[in-house]
Amino acid sequence: FENQLRLLVAAINEAEEPQKLGLTKFKFHLPFNDHDLFQVETEDGEMKRAALFLLILVLFVSASAATLYYWGYRTFNAPGKSGQAVRMVVPRGASLRRISELLYEARAIDRPRVFVMAARLLGEGRAIKAGEYDFAAGASQRAILNTLTLGRTVQRHITISEGLSVGDVLALLNNTTALHGAASLPREGSLLPETYRFKLGDDRNALIRRMTKSMNEAVSSLWSK
Repeated sequence: FENQLRLLVAAINEAEEPQKLGLTKFKFHLPFNDHDLFQVETEDGEMKRAALFLLILVLFVSASAATLYYWGYRTFNAPGKSGQAVRMVVPRGASLRRISELLYEARAIDRPRVFVMAARLLGEGRAIKAGEYDFAAGASQRAILNTLTLGRTVQRHITISEGLSVGDVLALLNNTTALHGAASLPREGSLLPETYRFKLGDDRNALIRRMTKSMNEAVSSLWSK
């Protein structure tokens, strides 16, 4: 019987088109037993194994992506680890990656890569505005990104008291290091005593023009009464 099997195997292997028989391999195992006389591997079987492998691979990749997304989402929305308020400056023209590094160096965030990816996915990577910002202790990455994209910069104040001469005002402006640029001396009585808001890096002459405009509007309002 064993010789007959050997002859059958030889005939199949020597056939010109063995695929017509649906066989790619034909093996028998020795010694024979009642349950395992020979093993046949078909093309259909190989395709099924390949399809099963691809299905497992797709499920694994999908599960990994879902886990990574969930972790990133929680990290982006979770309270920050900063135990105190943070003040930092976003330079004009800074890239998103550089901004994330500055936030990390200031200890406002602890996962800069998550911040970069979230900003890009939300389409807000280029919407961040330069300026000086304050972030509350424990602010989440989402809250920080919202502050940056809305341009909620620190508002500084300078008060021009009544009775100050233009020379006094000019000295006050020159001593305010948050302002930049050289200030021109205005004429006496042209500046309205008031508290004015400004941002880091505002021009001194621009602030003087605002004071002059406020004085002109106040005078016009008095004359119209």
